[in-house]
Amino acid sequence: MGKVKQNCTLGTLVVATAGLLAGLPVSAQVLEEIVVTATKRESTVQDLPMSIQALDGTTLEMLGVTDLSDLSSYVPNVNIGDGLSNTFVNVRGMGNGDDSIFEQPVSLYVDDIYMPRIESYSIALLDVERIEVLRGAQAVLFGLNSTAGAVAVHSRRNRPGDEFEANVKVSYETEFEGLAAEGAVGGSLSDSFALRLAAKTSEGDNYYENLNTGDTIGDVGFDAFRLSAVWEPGDNWNIEGKVEWAERERGGTNASLFTESNKWKPENPSESNTAGSYATIADDAVVTGDRRLPRSVDEFGWFEEQLNLSLKIEHDLASGHTVTALAGYTEMETIRSIDLLFSPTPDWAGHATKDFEKFSAELRIASPDDAAFNYIAGIYYHDTDLLNSGDNFFDLAAFGVPIGNILVHVNYDQATEVVSPFAMGTFNMADNLRLTLGTRFVSEKKDMNRHAFNETDTGGIINAFLGGALCDTDTTVYDRSFGTWLCGPDLLAAVIGFASRSDGFTDDRTSDFFMAEAQVQWDVSDNHMAYFKIGNSGKSGGWSSAVQAPPDRLPFDDEKALSIEAGLKSNLAEGAAQLNVAVFYTDYDDLQVNSFDANGDPKITNASSSTSEGIEIDGLWAVNEWLRLSGSLAYLNAEFDDFPIGPGTADGVTRPAGSDYSGLPRPHSPEWSANLRADLEVPISNAVNFAGGLGLSYRDDYYAEGSIDPAGKQDSWAKLDAYLGLVSADQAWRVTLRGRNLTDEHTSNAYQFFVGNSLAWLAPPRTLTIEAEYRFGQ
Repeated sequence: MGKVKQNCTLGTLVVATAGLLAGLPVSAQVLEEIVVTATKRESTVQDLPMSIQALDGTTLEMLGVTDLSDLSSYVPNVNIGDGLSNTFVNVRGMGNGDDSIFEQPVSLYVDDIYMPRIESYSIALLDVERIEVLRGAQAVLFGLNSTAGAVAVHSRRNRPGDEFEANVKVSYETEFEGLAAEGAVGGSLSDSFALRLAAKTSEGDNYYENLNTGDTIGDVGFDAFRLSAVWEPGDNWNIEGKVEWAERERGGTNASLFTESNKWKPENPSESNTAGSYATIADDAVVTGDRRLPRSVDEFGWFEEQLNLSLKIEHDLASGHTVTALAGYTEMETIRSIDLLFSPTPDWAGHATKDFEKFSAELRIASPDDAAFNYIAGIYYHDTDLLNSGDNFFDLAAFGVPIGNILVHVNYDQATEVVSPFAMGTFNMADNLRLTLGTRFVSEKKDMNRHAFNETDTGGIINAFLGGALCDTDTTVYDRSFGTWLCGPDLLAAVIGFASRSDGFTDDRTSDFFMAEAQVQWDVSDNHMAYFKIGNSGKSGGWSSAVQAPPDRLPFDDEKALSIEAGLKSNLAEGAAQLNVAVFYTDYDDLQVNSFDANGDPKITNASSSTSEGIEIDGLWAVNEWLRLSGSLAYLNAEFDDFPIGPGTADGVTRPAGSDYSGLPRPHSPEWSANLRADLEVPISNAVNFAGGLGLSYRDDYYAEGSIDPAGKQDSWAKLDAYLGLVSADQAWRVTLRGRNLTDEHTSNAYQFFVGNSLAWLAPPRTLTIEAEYRFGQ
């Protein structure tokens, strides 16, 4: 009954909003439409039959968006942030778990190249032309692992014929002393060849404080460059190449400890939770000792390095068809070292190294756009190799067993090969009616090798006690050479309850997906387009990579999604305003769910059925030549429908293992989310304009972890952003003061209960940034 009432309220809201915008006074301004390529063809947001939001580079700079996690504040039903093991991405309440082996269900494309590893989401943005966010399951054009949506990032390029241009921007964040500089230079070197070089560097303090030492934790450094080239050797040829490198470092263990009686949340802050001083006792001490970690680690923190190469060749045939060939290569290294007990000394150190390589290629052909029947068809291929090495070091004195140390180690090697043909065609059934049908077949093969073992340094203690050389005491190598069971890891593992498991585990799997999609577009009038789409998508299964995972918890199955969406897109006030509405329903089978138990062991299961349904509304109005208003509103109901044997919360009490999760909400799924903005630029002299903006973001409360633990429920929040500045009338220079989260809301990106600790990974508090930019060649 409540849901019927809710839907009636939403319907009333949509009708009222449409009526309000339809009655807007006509403005001399016409909104500039952003050209997008979500369908592998150039189009606009208003012409596409899908829920899509596009932010161009100017808007991203105006909002101060520096990485993809910032989109969480500006695109409803999107949540991106960091957790214990990896970055997470959620769209419409559906996303990846915390095991770093998961393919993310929101596929990421950078300059048309698929980036399958979640680490690519954490790299800062550089010289971006636009970002396209597609909400909901994508079937044909984005392929495998898009069961929740897709994000496409497009870099700026200079093309033959472009004049020389350059820009440089420097910013300083006053609250945490962050300094950043970036710039780009590009233009034509000849009538057929153009280059563009962009670079960025930044460093600064983080907003975590070690309450033991008073030191800042999590200082961040980022460096990147990109060189892109465009060559047009003839009228019918376009060749684009790119070399891109990025490196990101962050020190310390970035988590906040809290309890129900001493929360970091604003309604009951701890004494230490002053602005910019989040409660945490994580230590970033140097890891020392012969038996700590087998790899060189100077301190706890995260390190990521990525190299991307790509080549795109387009050729227009005499028939009007376009043939496109794409090739991409990615090489990535990630190192993450964490103090897992968050104590003054590193009693339990977790260390993970990930090496990843990928080669991909795609060949496709597209018919002319104006044909009665137009189509696009092609084949995609990629092969990847992922080596995940993990170590857990235990100082047994912290567990009440002062007889030595133990190291648990695992190597996880996974090779993946994907072959995927696809085709999509559009029938122009009438001037105002179009039917699009598409299909994609995906064959994915994975091979996995897992090697795990324990090491200890108890031999010297036992030899001294027995007065002889019973045990091997070589501490320089990790060769598993121990004299007896007494000297080996089994005794210590039995004492503290940890052991390396799944040693020598090998497996392979083949996943075959047949995905199809149908779309109907109806131009109700020159200014209104209605659409309906239905399609199915898939996300591949695999094996857990966690150090402590036992054999029965390693495999998890494929995930499948059936999505239905209907929408209306309207241009109003003679092009000065837009209103878009989308209603959606997605049914997930074998949804991949990840959580942890009290020992820190991962639990990866497949929920039988889960659904995500809701409505999304966004509008834009150019009131006049100097004022622009925008807003969006989303309602979401994402829950487990049939999950009779859920993972249970890690404390084993709130929700015991095997609890029925049917009817419980999905994590990161606020029921309501909204954004309102006002941006203006008005002349104050013939040469200088004043620019300013005010934005409010709202999110309803939500659970921040897969086991739906009430201790980690994030309360609803509202964050206020603003900027003001001066800009030259010719747009050659700009000086801006920008405030983010001016309400200083302390909110969590993710939560986890880990070995008696409640942990939160926090979003940034209030930040104030001064920014200056100059453009040459304007």
